[in-house]
Amino acid sequence: MALRDVSFYINSGEILGLIGPNGAGKTTLFNAVAGVFRPESGKIRFNGEEITGLPPFKLSLKGIARTFQITKPFLNITVLDNMMVGALSKEKNLEAGKKISLEFLEFVGLASKKDLLAANLTLEDRKRLELARALATKPRLLLLDEVMAGLNPKEMEDTLKLIRKVHAEGMTLFVVEHVMKAIMSVSHRVMVLHHGEKIAEGAPNHIVQNQKVIDAYLGQSYHA
Repeated sequence: MALRDVSFYINSGEILGLIGPNGAGKTTLFNAVAGVFRPESGKIRFNGEEITGLPPFKLSLKGIARTFQITKPFLNITVLDNMMVGALSKEKNLEAGKKISLEFLEFVGLASKKDLLAANLTLEDRKRLELARALATKPRLLLLDEVMAGLNPKEMEDTLKLIRKVHAEGMTLFVVEHVMKAIMSVSHRVMVLHHGEKIAEGAPNHIVQNQKVIDAYLGQSYHA
């Protein structure tokens, strides 16, 4: 069993961070919320409705979207056409879908690259495209899976600014990340998993002082 008795909530308009060592169960928890895995026990509720076991496409219609640590664009079509895939999950009119797609490409800073093949984008831009495509589905809850992975410090800082920009639009965010400086600076609360169990949850400044978290994940050097 990858997770044991993990109970948590996300407030509307909040950024909840999820951290823990490799094998802690972060991806499993993320995939359960996103509808990839069905929990063997327990329930998942969203906006007052039980959504346990619903597939991702149905969750998208209810307002939940996600990005992936390893980006998954359609490489052989343009950036704009990639966006249309997301937009047309909600919009049935092509012109409306194109309008929304262009708006979110502008939002994430990719409007000038709309006619490029996705295969020609940098890693940072592929991550921006994935974020924009998720936003085009008009979610209420957005799950971000290690959006900093593989980025250099300047790209990380730009991505943090973009996450804050998304949040400022009223989005609720659930973020899993290994870059501690990033997750601690952007999250309102942080939850910590270890061996499939929740060992701590609270404000970032409390989490970095928690001895269980220091021992299991952060290490004394981070605490110092």
